[in-house]
Amino acid sequence: MDLMARVVRCCQEQVAEQAARFGVPPAQLRCLLLFRRRPRFRLGEIASGLEVTRSRATALVEGLVRRGLVRKQGDPGDGRARQVALTAGGARLLREVEAYLHRLHRRLLDWLPPEERARVLEGLSLLEQAMERMKQAEDRECFGP
Repeated sequence: MDLMARVVRCCQEQVAEQAARFGVPPAQLRCLLLFRRRPRFRLGEIASGLEVTRSRATALVEGLVRRGLVRKQGDPGDGRARQVALTAGGARLLREVEAYLHRLHRRLLDWLPPEERARVLEGLSLLEQAMERMKQAEDRECFGP
């Protein structure tokens, strides 16, 4: 348990450092990183992708709009709906963040002996799978089948 707490704390500190480096609050940075998957989202999809309420997603998007990183636009498939898309500045920042994260993860792996890297990555993958299964089981327990 202590090991997990230390790993989580280290990750949180790294996220705070990234946010400071790029001048974007951590939650807005997480929102921006969603756009790695596709160029535009509806607000509900952002809320779902970040696992936050729709009102929280709205606040995050508004913060990114004020920074000029995303824009709202009409949804071609639904005239009543709005989509959120990256601006040119948002796309540029996202590329910078992705390059930084790639270098960061590469440096982290370089601290591991080469023969251990695959094993560590496999262990992290197993841990993630177990955490997802646990989360799904808890959801079923809370809300029923």
